[in-house]
Amino acid sequence: MASSSSFNATLAVLLAAKYCRQYPLFRWREEAFPSIGRRAEKYYFRVDMLNLHQEKSGEMLFMLLPSQLSLLDFQKGTTLYRLKALLVTLKHPYILPILDMYYSKDKQDLLFVQPFVPT
Repeated sequence: MASSSSFNATLAVLLAAKYCRQYPLFRWREEAFPSIGRRAEKYYFRVDMLNLHQEKSGEMLFMLLPSQLSLLDFQKGTTLYRLKALLVTLKHPYILPILDMYYSKDKQDLLFVQPFVPT
């Protein structure tokens, strides 16, 4: 089991880029936002969202953090499914929706996909 101290920017970049390769509707652009949020172990990346013709149709924000920072037990198979179902249905005017969640079993890290809204 990896400790949260072993989670670093390099590992976050590799996990986010791997997620983009798995899903052809995302294009990796290597743009990090290092100063968002309060936790030092959270990493944010902006990626392009593509349509079915592989044209840019928007931007997404990936947030990565070690699963050890969460109080949830991701070793159980149903935890991720239930959490995805809950977060996808969440509707609040001040909270961006979570469009997808990915748990890396080998690295024990979490990736959240949200729409990017420039301010």
